[in-house]
Amino acid sequence: MVIVNLYSKCLKITYKNYLFSKANFFIVLTTLLNVIIPFIFSYNSRGFWLKHDTIYEQPDVKFKGEYIFLAHTNDISLKFICNNFAYFDDNDFEDSCSEIKVVEIDNNFDGKVDLFNFELHLNLPQSISITRFDLILTLDYKLKVSIRDHQNLCTKKNIFATCGLHMQSLVLLQEFLQDTSQIYISSILELSQLYPIFCHPRIINTEFNTSIINENDFDSYKFNNIIKNYFQKNVTTHLKSTYKSYGGQSELFSLKLTIKYPEHMFYYTPGFWQVIKWAWIQYISIYIILWWIIKKIRNYVFDNHIFVFYEQNPIKYKKD
Repeated sequence: MVIVNLYSKCLKITYKNYLFSKANFFIVLTTLLNVIIPFIFSYNSRGFWLKHDTIYEQPDVKFKGEYIFLAHTNDISLKFICNNFAYFDDNDFEDSCSEIKVVEIDNNFDGKVDLFNFELHLNLPQSISITRFDLILTLDYKLKVSIRDHQNLCTKKNIFATCGLHMQSLVLLQEFLQDTSQIYISSILELSQLYPIFCHPRIINTEFNTSIINENDFDSYKFNNIIKNYFQKNVTTHLKSTYKSYGGQSELFSLKLTIKYPEHMFYYTPGFWQVIKWAWIQYISIYIILWWIIKKIRNYVFDNHIFVFYEQNPIKYKKD
């Protein structure tokens, strides 16, 4: 007949001595070492306190409908400007563009724009060609990231900290042209940060949700001032991985710009529970190893009676 293990339990042996004994001092010392040494090791290994973290999320970007296009020609005295700001209309600035076309495409129907197309056409006088142009597009940029912070021990539900960002950003494009009146540009919008943004579960960061251009000040429409003011922000957007192709020379200048909105790397300051969770994982991993080593040392000390103590053994009592 086969014999199987039905139940097992550990035999508890108790070692006792006075409070101010050597044996008790040994126990207190090893306990403190077991608590302190993991902290020292994990802290000196760096990265113990999580000061910042990153997460990837696709932003919600919408074109605000505001643009400025300034074209320089081979005739120094002749420039073309296209825009839709009220300041220029009120001061009798003539819009030179014959057609502006904007298309925003949501490929996966998640409510966020994935592809932005901007098309501009400008009729040129005979023997006039564009040598350089500057383009500014204003964007409404929203980013809302839900990060698992900790778990409620009572309800067993995950608690999420929300990193919210709402700002006004720009697309800046400056190009030099030679013997062409058609240019096609494809690029990707990227996020840049100088320092991490603090995440608050109930507050959306609107520190940078201010207009770069003062609509009542003509100097604020100058490209040098726009660029200077824009790059004073902590968080900005810019174009990267730009690919260009050119057409021939004609009396109709055409600019076609395509921008993709991929996931952006968001740089933020983590919340309290996320910092504690990261530190606890490092601490407990070292603590368990050291606890096993100290337990072996304690077993050796008490099994070999290195200190004087009173042993309370249930087996010995039964024999007696």
